[in-house]
Amino acid sequence: MSFRRKQTEGSSTSALVLAEKWSSLEKDEQQRIAHIAGELRISGHVGDQRHRLHKYKNAFVAQQAITWMLQQRHAADRAEACAIGALLVAGNFVRPVNDTFEFP
Repeated sequence: MSFRRKQTEGSSTSALVLAEKWSSLEKDEQQRIAHIAGELRISGHVGDQRHRLHKYKNAFVAQQAITWMLQQRHAADRAEACAIGALLVAGNFVRPVNDTFEFP
């Protein structure tokens, strides 16, 4: 996952679904997700990540973010943390580096 946002041709339908999901949230829930994004950014989990031969700047590993959300009590279980991860994508706070819109 990365804190950069980039739209690709193949992701327009998924992006539209995520945008609708985000806009259907209450304002206070959107603010809560924004707060989690801010805390995640300064948590120490965001930085340069290497995967195979690629180096991703300003990125994090989704599984580590899920564990972090549980430790910080932002989520009660892994399923809720994954749902929050999907909302981070929906709110354009993060984007998957492989341009799929799935949070493990």
